[in-house]
Amino acid sequence: SSDKTIEKDLNKEISDRYMALLPDQYPMSPSGIEPHLKVDRRFDRVSSKKIDPRPYLNNLFSQQKAEEKKLEGLSPNVRAAAKANLEANTQKAIGDIMLKIDNANLSSEQRTEEVNSQIQRMEENASAKDALSYEQRQLLAKAKTEAEVANYYDKIQEVNIGNFATINALNNANARYSDIQFDGTGYVVSDAPDFERSLEQLMLARMMQQQKETKK
Repeated sequence: SSDKTIEKDLNKEISDRYMALLPDQYPMSPSGIEPHLKVDRRFDRVSSKKIDPRPYLNNLFSQQKAEEKKLEGLSPNVRAAAKANLEANTQKAIGDIMLKIDNANLSSEQRTEEVNSQIQRMEENASAKDALSYEQRQLLAKAKTEAEVANYYDKIQEVNIGNFATINALNNANARYSDIQFDGTGYVVSDAPDFERSLEQLMLARMMQQQKETKK
């Protein structure tokens, strides 16, 4: 059992010793997909500017009071008739002003709705363009990453095939020439016809010496 263990350890050390130290030609692993900015644009809406009728109405009432004050020296009948005429004129002026203000406010609301509709369409178009741009950038990044991963594995396969060919050539050389052996770090040259056996004996002796030192 002890001899089998020694033989197993010896074979492992011989195997390790003959491991070819080939240069590391493997590529760096590709990076993952980078996050992209997803734009979400929003456009401000406009609000209509409505005309306040109160200043105009207050001005009409002030004018009416000023005209009524001028009627104080007239007889009651004349003053009543003039006051009724003033009130009628004021009511007519109020109606005219309110009609103009209402029309102006309505026109302002219609223009505001038209402008906001245009802004809404612009916002929708911008949102569609942003979504398309984001999708294109994501698909491009995905395709680029997939290509990098494919190239990565192709390179690994190429390196493995090259390493296999190199090791196979070295094994063939070792099998043909017993006096020139490749030990993984360079060629070991020996004139002794039993070089391989001598090497095994040397390694066995070293293994046994190490085991003795370990038991101490």
